[in-house]
Amino acid sequence: MGFRNVQNSLSGVMHKIRIVIIDDSALSRTLIEAHLKPLEDIEIVGTTRDPFEGRDLVFQEKPDLLLLDIQLSRMDGLELIAQIMETSPLPIIVFSSLVTGQCSNSQRALELGVIHVFEKPLGDFNNVLPPFMPKIYKKIQTTSKVSVMKRHPSNLLKESAQIDPNAAKIKIISIGASTGGTEALVEILSHLPRNIPPIIITQHMMPGHIDNFAQQLDRQSRLDVRMAVDGEILKSGVALIAPDEVHLTIKREKSQYIAIVKEGPKVCRHLPSVDQMFHSVAQWAGINSLGILLTGMGKDGAAGLLEVSNEGSKTICQNEETCTVYGMPRVAIENGAAQIILPLDQIAEAIIELSK
Repeated sequence: MGFRNVQNSLSGVMHKIRIVIIDDSALSRTLIEAHLKPLEDIEIVGTTRDPFEGRDLVFQEKPDLLLLDIQLSRMDGLELIAQIMETSPLPIIVFSSLVTGQCSNSQRALELGVIHVFEKPLGDFNNVLPPFMPKIYKKIQTTSKVSVMKRHPSNLLKESAQIDPNAAKIKIISIGASTGGTEALVEILSHLPRNIPPIIITQHMMPGHIDNFAQQLDRQSRLDVRMAVDGEILKSGVALIAPDEVHLTIKREKSQYIAIVKEGPKVCRHLPSVDQMFHSVAQWAGINSLGILLTGMGKDGAAGLLEVSNEGSKTICQNEETCTVYGMPRVAIENGAAQIILPLDQIAEAIIELSK
């Protein structure tokens, strides 16, 4: 598909995406700007090779997105990311020859809050860049819509976060996952404090294994983790998982949320279905919820997460680089359901911060 066709297929209601480009290479800056500037929905508000000038541009212009090469003079590019994310956080795409695969630079950039990392193609840049730009443009389209959180030098979680469940705006946390979700859920739940708001989970899994998985999560976290029972009241510090071949949803009765566990047809080809769970959360909890979509194949959960977002709730998707299968989060990001995109190891911290 040509670059113009990509633009036409992605452009809907026209919105200028304001971009700052920081790159030590004059040729790279010139060629990237030459490809992006003619596009109707792109506005380049500043380009520079100097990291200090680039940092000032970000602070002054407040762009929608920063396109950054971390190979810079006068300041390490990762340090620049850290400074920006501590003071004026925004979506960042790293496009650099210093990031290859799962190298330490890539991992550190993602830990600091970068949304996507791309290795610059090798060869004559005049020839190798044009075929690469449609991919960059697609990521600009989706990444520019993402809300990002401030990052601090250390994201280590304290053993006992100060959360008052009664005062917290978020009253229920809902998490959906599929392929790779078992490992992701262990990572997240093992870092959550006991006083976290109630959690409900739909994890796609072969029948006969979910009970053992719930017991594993219970052993590896400070939470009380178990399979949901129909009619059970959701409580702080308790995580309920959808049992085999039934949907887990919720309803509200007075000031309490109740788990509903019942049989039904497959939704989005799944039973239990993440979409079905999110739909009930949007209906009954609305703005008082937090929706999270993790690694998984297919699109279950993407439509439901959009409903949750449309109710005014916060939504989080796991980023591509840390997903085992980048299916469900990808669809959610593309349909606008993801307000925040994070690497797996930052999701627990975000849950804690948003729950306060």
